[in-house]
Amino acid sequence: CPEWCAETAEPKPTAAPVHLTFFFGSALPAGKKGILDTGKGYSQHGALSYGWNCDGDNKVDYSGGRRGTNRGGGLGLNHFDRSNTCRSGSEYLPVNFEVAVPNGEYKIHVNFGDEDVDSTQRMQAGCALEGEGVCDGSGKCIVDKSVMVTDGRLTVTGYGHDSSKCHSISELRISN
Repeated sequence: CPEWCAETAEPKPTAAPVHLTFFFGSALPAGKKGILDTGKGYSQHGALSYGWNCDGDNKVDYSGGRRGTNRGGGLGLNHFDRSNTCRSGSEYLPVNFEVAVPNGEYKIHVNFGDEDVDSTQRMQAGCALEGEGVCDGSGKCIVDKSVMVTDGRLTVTGYGHDSSKCHSISELRISN
């Protein structure tokens, strides 16, 4: 199309606005609004699809790792896999929390943590957002980042509790 037709071309539809906040503890933090995740496998929840999987297998229940708002800096938290069931022999497999979203760019805020416990802060290496490592293990890990979703699911990754890798999450905010 010549330059002049670009001005008259039909505008491309934009994706509906996405503004989601998830909390992972056993109760919503005081004064906060959002979705309180139950720790169950990825499935449909009303109009949304979200939840957990062990290396792609959504037949999981990580609800046993949920902790109250006295943890995670007042937000509560869930250990990605408190019982260390996501393994193949002695190898810890990735534990993912996923949310179905249209492909595109998103602003993400994720708090990976049990910032109340010094030793845990050092274990946050291995936390990943859309497959990219985001925590270096040098302290608490709170990430604010833009990411591109290309498979219809925003993916946050950690590992089993005893893996010495990323193993807890408190909050996830997604917006476009």
